[in-house]
Amino acid sequence: MFMPQKCTLFFSAMLLAGGLVQAASFTQLPGGAIPSDVSADGRIVVGANASNSQYFMWTSGAGLEPIGGRVAGSGIGGSARISADGSRVSGTAFNAANNSYEMAFRSMDTGQWTLLGGIGGSNGTSPVEVSAGWAISNNGQHVAGAAWAPGTASGRGRATVWSEGTNSLINLGDSGLSSGNNSTRAAAVSDDGKTVVGWGNGRRPMLWRDEAGDGNYIRSEITSSSGGALSEATDMSSDGAWVVGIGSTGNAKQAWRWSAATGTVNLGTLNLGYNGSASAVSEDGTIVLGYERPQAGLPYQGLGFIWTAEAGMQSFDAYLASFGIDVGNTFNFSTPLAMSSDGKTFVGFGNLSGSPASVGFVVSIAAAVPEPSTYAMLSLGLLAVAGLRRCRKAA
Repeated sequence: MFMPQKCTLFFSAMLLAGGLVQAASFTQLPGGAIPSDVSADGRIVVGANASNSQYFMWTSGAGLEPIGGRVAGSGIGGSARISADGSRVSGTAFNAANNSYEMAFRSMDTGQWTLLGGIGGSNGTSPVEVSAGWAISNNGQHVAGAAWAPGTASGRGRATVWSEGTNSLINLGDSGLSSGNNSTRAAAVSDDGKTVVGWGNGRRPMLWRDEAGDGNYIRSEITSSSGGALSEATDMSSDGAWVVGIGSTGNAKQAWRWSAATGTVNLGTLNLGYNGSASAVSEDGTIVLGYERPQAGLPYQGLGFIWTAEAGMQSFDAYLASFGIDVGNTFNFSTPLAMSSDGKTFVGFGNLSGSPASVGFVVSIAAAVPEPSTYAMLSLGLLAVAGLRRCRKAA
């Protein structure tokens, strides 16, 4: 049936204005901006910007915005992490009164950083670091990382967790070694604050549980299914049920997933001889994001992967290509680091073809839920349908 031109233009314009047509998207962030986390709905991305040594917030509407804090480097640790609702960001910030860097969190509503202190020691740099934030619970009520114990000996880093309910920083203790590197560090904390995972004993995966909820955490080590050594735990579901981490000689260097019910499950490999690192896990444990690198390989030599309980491990590049994001050989998604709760938005860094320089990325494989302001625009789409019917009758 012939449709008058003015009706065709009207219909197309209404569809576009209503936001009904949205494709998968791939965004390269400006130089120096490397994302480390994303909110549950995929709208807010946070990370470190080497160009100004601050953390940043990124949204598709506003782009890159500095939010303070201190990026890792020169003796300072920590990583920008965001609560599920995007209301808080954790990391490391400067305490001007004490001339020190500390574990902290930022309220995104007020823009204020709250400093969380230390446990009595420092790393001896100038300015000193007394603690560093590496994780925040999904509900934003707990911040975890590491703090320096008193003394001058090496190996004094201690996994620590702060809870809003008690407003106190709890020292989770050392690795229990009689000699050697006794440092520990937390990488994730559950929503109830009772489960913390990270590393100790030479970066082996550690799990701390506070069964009674009285602040008395018991440390245990996660091992391979055969009892072999693994490398550090990197992420955990908000209920503390699912833990993922980095492979080691004890499991043929494969990324792994663990739960109390299943024990350690190796996720396989796409590249024999590479080291597998899981970086994020979904709430139900059925999706794991990560990457593989050659032994002692550099970041740009990495290859991203996504593992699902249904399909197993597959190349992250190929997975994105199946949703229409096919960059060919122009970009390598070498290091996926975090994903939204629905597994539709991914952040991390990669590199352009022929360049070792890291480039931050944000990828979405599905249209986002419309902002409140766009619901009115969606009504225009309904008008477009009505207009189309009138046009057809007129024809």
